[in-house]
Amino acid sequence: MLHETENVTQQVMYDAALAELYRVVKPLMSALVTDDAQRKDLIHQIAVEVSDRYGQQPFTCGEMTQILLTEWGRLAERYKRGLRDESLFAPDEPEEYQSFYPRCPFCGASEGLDVIRVVLSYHQGLVLDVNVPLEKDGFDIYHEVPAHLYNTDLSTEDEVVSCRHCAQQFDLSLVIVG
Repeated sequence: MLHETENVTQQVMYDAALAELYRVVKPLMSALVTDDAQRKDLIHQIAVEVSDRYGQQPFTCGEMTQILLTEWGRLAERYKRGLRDESLFAPDEPEEYQSFYPRCPFCGASEGLDVIRVVLSYHQGLVLDVNVPLEKDGFDIYHEVPAHLYNTDLSTEDEVVSCRHCAQQFDLSLVIVG
């Protein structure tokens, strides 16, 4: 069944998939940590359901499966550390001594993420193809813009990130911080 919204964003589909994953695994978490077959079946079922709901756009069933497996890995690590209930599903938060790095939502890689396209918010939606690394403190496009824009507001929106490990491209909003 196609979702009512015609132009579903990556973030909407991602959020729907994670919500469904959390709903399904919450009561089964202890069993799923040890039962690979059941876990893989559930993740595949969720991926099929969510991707079908949105007409395989913007993510296919295979891409949804990758995303859900990456999130499952995060949940399993948190479960092994003793986190339960709502704290298990909460975003990772760094301790004072830790640094968190951006990670790919498809493969979990914490290195090799590059911002490849941005829209400049204050320049009539000018789209720039760039190639700058996504670091733990963000990204810098200053040297990627035309010289006549150097002393202007370079705020961006609709950023696209590419992962060098799995070759996926996705919205910056999907990057996992962990």
